[in-house]
Amino acid sequence: MKNSMKSLSMTVAVMFLSVTLFAQLNISSLEKKMMKNTAPGNGAGNSPLNADAATPITVFPFMETFESGVWSPHTEPFHGLEANATIAAGEGNASNFAALLEGNSWASFYHTEDCEQAIANNKPIHNASISMTIVPSGVTDPLLLKFDYDLFYSFADYYSAFRVTVNGNPISDQGGTSCYKSSLPEGEGWKTLTFDLSPYQNDASFDLQIDFIGKYYRNYYQGGDAMVIDNLKVYYNTPPTIPISNWPIIFGVLLIALFIVFQYRRKITA
Repeated sequence: MKNSMKSLSMTVAVMFLSVTLFAQLNISSLEKKMMKNTAPGNGAGNSPLNADAATPITVFPFMETFESGVWSPHTEPFHGLEANATIAAGEGNASNFAALLEGNSWASFYHTEDCEQAIANNKPIHNASISMTIVPSGVTDPLLLKFDYDLFYSFADYYSAFRVTVNGNPISDQGGTSCYKSSLPEGEGWKTLTFDLSPYQNDASFDLQIDFIGKYYRNYYQGGDAMVIDNLKVYYNTPPTIPISNWPIIFGVLLIALFIVFQYRRKITA
């Protein structure tokens, strides 16, 4: 009898905690229903991706369009047990392939509306990322990172977020933003971000990472909790030079301009 009462008490306690948890998280009735019908998964985290460190990037500009359909030796994907990092067909920006970072299931997901806390508290289980090792070449022009992206979410915008880090520390883009969520579940359309890496270009090397967390997989509900990345570029922002072949044209234009000015001055002084 005591065992039965103890078991009943534990069951009631678990039910109470579950109800309280759902209330605190403000999970919609539709998501609750889908959660009941979906067993927690384990992503593909048991399969190592590029287990060795990525080959350092030493030649610039470095450009990755993902059109080969496989990971470059210079990009090291990582994903936790409830996330995936793949190169997906049909996701590219005016092209076929793009890098796809996504969650997997509801298991072990920590809920918070704060962007940075959502990332910090859901690593490594719901984390998917792309890492690169940069070896600056010594050029004095500013070193930059640029990439195109689109970001999606399922039930709440904080189910999907990303940032860019250098040596594990978040950095801001040229507009001053350091953590990103989407305002629309189906994504806002392709955008381009640019980051200034010049504070690190005198280092012997540094680690660069696009760091994402997501709850569910792509298109689980609405857009799913995922991001796509395309046209990734690390480059020195070197001012364009005028080709030698163009100098005769430029010189000719200058001569014509000087002749017109000379004629005009003669006319007004006559």
